[in-house]
Amino acid sequence: MIRNKTIRAAHGAVLAEVSASSALFLGVLMLITFALIQAAICLHIINGCQQASRQAAREAAILYMKSSGGQAPSDSSVNSELQKVLVPGVVNSTNQFSVVWPTSYPKNPHPPLTVTVTCTAAPGQAGFNGTPDNIGIPASLAIPGLGIVFSNGNMMKASTTYPLRP
Repeated sequence: MIRNKTIRAAHGAVLAEVSASSALFLGVLMLITFALIQAAICLHIINGCQQASRQAAREAAILYMKSSGGQAPSDSSVNSELQKVLVPGVVNSTNQFSVVWPTSYPKNPHPPLTVTVTCTAAPGQAGFNGTPDNIGIPASLAIPGLGIVFSNGNMMKASTTYPLRP
């Protein structure tokens, strides 16, 4: 009789340890899953912004070179070109683009003139409903060489500079 009580007590202790360790493991697993999902969302938005800024910079450079006298094209023509490069679900509006044109076009520009397009995704746009702080990204972070900027924890930016060729 005493032996059965000892065996039952041992089984109960094992069951309590297994349930406690399972709860801890599942909590950590859920935290890791949440962080990976947030990172995947951020990367999706960044890749969409990069793609849109590259295409928009190319289209803007072509439009600039087609315009007469090397002057910056009108806003309406720029917006019609930018409409073509929207990325569904990420870049939904031409208001997310910022285009910086050269001020003049000399005969022999050295270094060559460029147009710079920046694409921004802010909270509420592109399914980006929080700040990157959820996954431990600092408030201001720039990744050199990739043109990726997290600024003030509120927006993601991707910038592309494209040369103007006659």
